[in-house]
Amino acid sequence: MLVSKEIDIKCYYRFIEFTSKLIGIQLPHERFKRIAMDDYKAESKQEVKVKRLANAYLYLLNNIQQSFTKELLEHTYILLTNKRLNKNKIQNILTEFYKNYDESGNYLAAYLHLVILEQIKIQSIEFALMISNYIMLKKGRFPIILYSTEHKIYKTTIQRKNLEKLIFIFHQLEHKKLSHSMLTEWDKQEIIEKIKSLKSQLKVKYKIKKFYLYGSYAKEKVTLSSDLDFLVIFNEDLIPTEKGFLLKQLKEDLQAQMNIKIDLLDFSHALKFLDICEMENIVTLI
Repeated sequence: MLVSKEIDIKCYYRFIEFTSKLIGIQLPHERFKRIAMDDYKAESKQEVKVKRLANAYLYLLNNIQQSFTKELLEHTYILLTNKRLNKNKIQNILTEFYKNYDESGNYLAAYLHLVILEQIKIQSIEFALMISNYIMLKKGRFPIILYSTEHKIYKTTIQRKNLEKLIFIFHQLEHKKLSHSMLTEWDKQEIIEKIKSLKSQLKVKYKIKKFYLYGSYAKEKVTLSSDLDFLVIFNEDLIPTEKGFLLKQLKEDLQAQMNIKIDLLDFSHALKFLDICEMENIVTLI
């Protein structure tokens, strides 16, 4: 089973979330995650659609080592849409796959992506993205996740049927995910959700007035050496020694809960010593 490692699981539910957002489904981040992990009963039409996408993608992920066949395509599409694919369309997809199989992963994934969009009308984008990732993984590459910032350029590219541009997008996204997503268990949205879940506890225990995310995670430009950077404003009635003690305890608590190195600064200290450009990217958490 492919999604057995922590990082694979994160790539799996991130794909479900941002592919769903690409086609216009808007749910809370945690809802997407819980539906994908079968930890939430899908009831609304949007939730059921997300669940069908999750089931279909999971089926593909668990069949990467199997041959690309009529049965694989049929079953994946039925899981996604509860509809059957036309036999001629299946044959066209299979033919183009094997005719171009010796090409690079990025080329084949992008080429077959456009073939599928041309052949299929119902939920074609979701199906094309899943098959593209099946190809990327089968070729030993990293799967593509189209985050919200890439949605506009992706839609323009497929509307124009621009193969070269789509290959470039896949190449750039793979490089980005290899250098960022594979290096950390956290992304910006997950950090926001985590701190929100701890909000009441942190405010009371550590006498926090305001709490911010800043640095590389706030800008979504994470590297191998990135720490998780927070700024804190404590309640005004605290004296400096109390603030220093709470700062140390809060840092240790968050590092234990999030399992990542954390850099925590008092807001007033940050204003004096940090580059003002860094302050322009802060995200309010509390």
